[in-house]
Formats: sequence, structure tokens, C-alpha cells
Amino acid sequence: LCARRQRFDSHLVEPGPPPLLTDQGILFIYNSANSGTHGDPRLPVHAYSAGQVLLDARDPLAVIGRSTAPFFMPERGHELTGQVGNVTFLEGLVHFRGAWFLYFGTADSTIAVAVCGQPTEMPKH
Repeated sequence: LCARRQRFDSHLVEPGPPPLLTDQGILFIYNSANSGTHGDPRLPVHAYSAGQVLLDARDPLAVIGRSTAPFFMPERGHELTGQVGNVTFLEGLVHFRGAWFLYFGTADSTIAVAVCGQPTEMPKH
């Protein structure tokens, strides 16, 4: 994946949690940073947020779809302020007892978890 001008992922793209095989393809969650010169003007310069891309399961180089906006971004105090502010960096995704646990770093200072108990669709195991 490449960085895209005028988008939330305009400065860099880095891997997040391990990809998941779903009925629709391979879900790849990635971390990204916003560029100061050619990024999304609605986001702070160098803000780290997360995007998603769906890849073809038979041809993982083929992109089926990619998010146009971040699905996860710095919003809370501990994500906005710290060693490096405006950072949410997704690292792990675990399905446990019917819920999804998304582990992430915040402002390069703390570790947090977001929990989703009712996903729209469940990936294959």
C-alpha cells in the first residue's frame, strides 16, 4: 500500500494487526500518518490514525476496497497528549468470548484496548 495525497494516510502507511481472512477477502488494518504539506487538512499534521483495505483472497495484491477516511483516530486526551501527541497505533486484534479486542498505543505513552461486542460480520477463523 502506498500513501495517498489529500487523505488521512498521506505521509506513510504501516502494518497494524495481522490480517484476517473473511468471506469477502483478506481484511488488512493499517496505521498511517497525515502529511503536513499534502495531507488531509481536517486532521493535525502527522496525526496517526488507522485505515482498512480489503484484498482479494485468491490474489492478495489485488485491492477490492480501501477506506477513504480513518476508522480509528486520536480523539481522547490520552491519545492527543503524551510523548508524541495525536497518535493511535493499532497493534493487535483478538476475538475472545464473542467480542473483538483491539489493542493500540496512544500518544507513544500508554497502551489501550477498544472492545466491540457485536461486529456486523465475523471473519473466518
